[in-house]
Amino acid sequence: MPGERTLKLVIEYDGTLFHGWQVQSRERTVQGELQDAFERITHERVHIQGAGRTDAGVHALGQTASLRTRHEIGSRELMRGLNALTGHDLVVKRIEEAAPGFCACRNATGRLYRYRILNAPAPPALGRTTHLHVIRPLDIDAMNEAASLFEGRHDFEAFRASDCERASAELAIECCTVAGKDDEVVIEVRGQAFLMNMVRIIVGTLLWVGSGRFSPADVEDILASRDRARAGPTAAPRGLVLVEVYYGERAGPSTSSIR
Repeated sequence: MPGERTLKLVIEYDGTLFHGWQVQSRERTVQGELQDAFERITHERVHIQGAGRTDAGVHALGQTASLRTRHEIGSRELMRGLNALTGHDLVVKRIEEAAPGFCACRNATGRLYRYRILNAPAPPALGRTTHLHVIRPLDIDAMNEAASLFEGRHDFEAFRASDCERASAELAIECCTVAGKDDEVVIEVRGQAFLMNMVRIIVGTLLWVGSGRFSPADVEDILASRDRARAGPTAAPRGLVLVEVYYGERAGPSTSSIR
């Protein structure tokens, strides 16, 4: 009988028509579609572990996943098979053999998220599922000043969903930046781990800074308060992308915030 193998997958998807990553009995999810496709190819039911449980409507350029299998199918053949069976909005970009015991979630040392905003009078046509549209002009400098206050180790109790199950809200953010070019504003947040809805609440809070409702100093007070009611709203999922998951040493700063 073949020995067990561990495979690492790198996945891209448009989250618009998915109800998030995690399997749900009556909804289309990324994990569910991948597991069903794998079973159709190999006749083996496996658990595919993602590096992050993206919410409904959130996208990914570089989601990473892992699975254990006893099937001998080659990586290229498996990738072709999965891409033939999944929808057009879900693509497996790469599959490689991983070390025994590798877990895409547990072994990740960092994750980079990007949130895109169109700051213009007219809404986007092509970017309606990938950008949040904001009409009111945003103060990018104030937003970037406030974003820097999230960097370092903090208690992010004020920046997580009420049903977040993580025991501790204390996390470290390596980098949080805001950049603007023409009508596009991009917020990037990089850290080892995140709380449920944390990035989207950070974005909602920074948008209130950009519109003048909050000052950068208010963000410091909100962090210290540990009170979710004091932070900004949870930004819509469509602007958020899981860009990359890191393993091993921490990656350096993103080379380009506007792409």
